[in-house]
Amino acid sequence: MSASRRSPAQRRKRRLWRGILAGLASIAAVVAAGLPLYVFPPVSSPEPADVVFVIGPPDQWRLDWAQQLLAEGTAGALMISTPDPDAESLCAADEPNPVECARPDPFTTRGEARWLRSEMAARGWSRAIVITVTPHVSRTRVVFDRCIPSSVQVVGRSTGLNLAKWAYQYLYQTAGFIKVALNPGC
Repeated sequence: MSASRRSPAQRRKRRLWRGILAGLASIAAVVAAGLPLYVFPPVSSPEPADVVFVIGPPDQWRLDWAQQLLAEGTAGALMISTPDPDAESLCAADEPNPVECARPDPFTTRGEARWLRSEMAARGWSRAIVITVTPHVSRTRVVFDRCIPSSVQVVGRSTGLNLAKWAYQYLYQTAGFIKVALNPGC
């Protein structure tokens, strides 16, 4: 049947299906484009560094991983970015390695990078390991590379991310990349 012979209801139904298919194709394209950025960013095993830096939020798995790196001798000091330094038990504990806790200003990835840059300069550190969640690795790397001329390794894990959290991370990290593009420099 030619397009002119279709009823208005058939034409609406056809347009609806085309819209649905276009929407699904767009979602698939966004998911595919995000795979190398958010799901499978290039990461390697942490190499020896002066400090391991847990950027916010300081989830327990991040803190555990940082303590493991300290115990293995991979790093000699710990920095924790937290909205409430007084609430973090590691910040108040008597630890064998130096622990610095603060709420960077601003409390953003850029603020965290500036704080690390300042601490590295003040302490003579040249290498750092930054721990974050996997979807944040690529954007963290871009921001920290802009702020710190020395070697910063960004590592991450996808602990506890279900489909809804992955969808949220895609949106959040994409918005973050737009912000990074609009605000060059450190």
